[in-house]
Amino acid sequence: MTVPKPSPVLVLVTILAIVFVTILAIGIALFLNNQRANSISSFAECAQAGHPILESYPERCITPDGKSFTRELTDEEKKLLEDSSYEQDGKLPASIYGSSTFSACAAKSDCQVGGCNSEICGGSSDGDSMVSICILPGEGQSAPSQAGYSCGCVQEKCLWTK
Repeated sequence: MTVPKPSPVLVLVTILAIVFVTILAIGIALFLNNQRANSISSFAECAQAGHPILESYPERCITPDGKSFTRELTDEEKKLLEDSSYEQDGKLPASIYGSSTFSACAAKSDCQVGGCNSEICGGSSDGDSMVSICILPGEGQSAPSQAGYSCGCVQEKCLWTK
């Protein structure tokens, strides 16, 4: 018994149908993935979806389409910022250049000054995260320690205080 040979037209139509269904499936998957990314509207949803979280304070989560969501500070964290020498936005005054890592600490000895211009206050275990890009202060600016700030442990967080 011989098997009839399929016509070239039938083979071509079958291949085109398979290619069409594959492209359609990919298009639907991309559309649904985009819809899911567009439905993210908070830091928690972004983090739960597995998107990258930046090592900043407060933390930020970035979606593939570039949306950024910042973690809301707790009342205790807000109070910590208000009780320290920081301005309302959590930054040192404009006349000071520097930053804090807000690393966990139990005593002042758990905190240290880092960065090539001594502008970072962080935990003794921060290591490489205490490296800076060596930007010199702008005119009229000084490092926190030169402006009367000290790197210390405030409410179990390493930060600059006055």
